[in-house]
Amino acid sequence: SIEGEMLAFLYRNPHSFVQLTAPDPKTKQMARWAVEWSGGGALAQAGITSQSLKSGDHVVIVGSPGRNPEDHRLRMRTIFRPKDGWRWGGTVD
Repeated sequence: SIEGEMLAFLYRNPHSFVQLTAPDPKTKQMARWAVEWSGGGALAQAGITSQSLKSGDHVVIVGSPGRNPEDHRLRMRTIFRPKDGWRWGGTVD
């Protein structure tokens, strides 16, 4: 899981992406993360629009890591925005 500030939300097909800055678990230095999400069509069916997330939003993301941890990539499982309780994908621990 990672926690940080949104840089961009790329709402598109076949996969949407969330980009954020969050600490690297090993070095504790801030890193830019790319988090792969479902496609725009699937997200729209879940009520998510291109305006659901904005640059600067503080989020907590739980995901499956990519093959190379140094790439700072995840496949989204859940996302939670603490300021208003918005979430997708179930319970965030």
